Amino acid sequence: MNFQNKVVILIIISICIALLSISIYPGFLNSLLFPFLLISIICIPIFLILGLFTFIVFGRRGELTKIKFPWQLVKPVFGIILLSCLLLKFHIPIRLAFFVSQPEFEQFIEKNEFKPNRKLGFYRVDKYVKDSVSGKYFRVNSHGDGFSPDIVSYGFAYQPNPKKSPFGSANYQLFHLHGDWYLFQTYNDYLVLSQSKKKLIN
Repeated sequence: MNFQNKVVILIIISICIALLSISIYPGFLNSLLFPFLLISIICIPIFLILGLFTFIVFGRRGELTKIKFPWQLVKPVFGIILLSCLLLKFHIPIRLAFFVSQPEFEQFIEKNEFKPNRKLGFYRVDKYVKDSVSGKYFRVNSHGDGFSPDIVSYGFAYQPNPKKSPFGSANYQLFHLHGDWYLFQTYNDYLVLSQSKKKLIN
């Protein structure tokens, strides 16, 4: 494997490590999705035009036959990307980060003294809510979904309600970490909230 191929692999590994590191914060990668789509809408046509222009120039010069596809890169690049996707799919970075942070979450439950933006391990909790049963929710991230007025909330929950959360019930998802701890994601369902407020006013 030549030097250029090693550089390419090193760059891909660095990008994957950066994404895996960022992914320990629930919802952070999702919050980047909308800006990424906007940038892609602008950049992809430009890259396609530049690629077509380069293809035509090289074709006229008769240099296309000299270009060799770097087959040596296919297996390592595919393996690196596949491994990274599997780690993200099963929330391995979050599981590891929360495993380290869990003692501080459990100490907080015992003391029950909450202050806004409190740091617990790797995470800064902006809101803590107990439901009507036994669920305890620590929200560590929230943002607009980019396509509607809905707010998406992410965080950790101890003995959560499987059907709804204090932060909304639309597209409510729970991912088991271990024991009674779960990772949660939910939308506040802006339309439902608006209709409820109108009923209260009327």
